[in-house]
Amino acid sequence: MDELPPLPELATIQDRVDAHKTQASAWQKLGRQLEAVKPEALARAVEELEATGVEHACLDDLHAWLAAERLTRRKRLAKGIRTLADAAGLEAVVLTRDPIELRIPPVSMSIDTEADKVDICFGREVVATSRADAALAMEARAEAVAVLERGEWDAAAFHQDLRLAWKRGGARDWMELADVLPELALIRQPKRFRQNPSARNFVPYPRVQLAYDLWRLRRDRSLEVEGWRLSLGSATGGSTRDKKRVFWLEDDRGRGQYHLTLRFVQEA
Repeated sequence: MDELPPLPELATIQDRVDAHKTQASAWQKLGRQLEAVKPEALARAVEELEATGVEHACLDDLHAWLAAERLTRRKRLAKGIRTLADAAGLEAVVLTRDPIELRIPPVSMSIDTEADKVDICFGREVVATSRADAALAMEARAEAVAVLERGEWDAAAFHQDLRLAWKRGGARDWMELADVLPELALIRQPKRFRQNPSARNFVPYPRVQLAYDLWRLRRDRSLEVEGWRLSLGSATGGSTRDKKRVFWLEDDRGRGQYHLTLRFVQEA
């Protein structure tokens, strides 16, 4: 045979090079996700690799693992949290099962495994958030409690500050908690803010902190101080629809109800 067969088109070779580059990149991404072990990201990496036309037995294994992981995720996470709580001497109680909500006093954990998220809550307000991982959720819980417990706590001093905020708001018989909150936030500012009232020196006092401090006031049996008794008015009817006006106040077991108002009454 005197003549050579035609060479492949350069474009054909380049297509194969590009295909191998794309596949190599997809394999590398899959490898990184195997190190991180984030199920949702891992599933996307598998889909991306399969989209390049790759077929491999390890992909079947990964599909099987992902299916099992999804089926057992909620149970494994709840069990992991309870195990860590027990090790720390904390009691984990199931409040609801769908969606899963655990209470590890004084906060609760709202678990959304599909979104890979755990919200750490108090008074139905989110204080911290983590991935749906037992160790990370317990770390977030500890951070949330530290935030709520920051600073020195003096039940009598808080009672006096709250009564002063009520007076500054007009000292009406009943006053909405949402109206007392701004006054209380200013009263509770540290000395450096009073000396230089700037944004840099301002310490936030959010709704959840008021709910938590009222919980501590009840816990310490300090609703009455120096002859003044604090009364809290429950929210009824349509007032509960506006969640900006009402506060969910809990008991020690996480049960509670919405409250709208407060007042102070001087005991005879």
